[in-house]
Amino acid sequence: MINLLNASINQYNSNQITAIHTMVLEMSIIDKKIIKRLFNLIKTH
Repeated sequence: MINLLNASINQYNSNQITAIHTMVLEMSIIDKKIIKRLFNLIKTH
């Protein structure tokens, strides 16, 4: 029973880590898009 509980806790933790990692990746992609857009705005002026 305790092993089962530990297994589910480990699974939950790894899912959380994956979710956070995905979120960070998505944010960095969005940041790059924003930076590119800003850079283009600066270049045109």
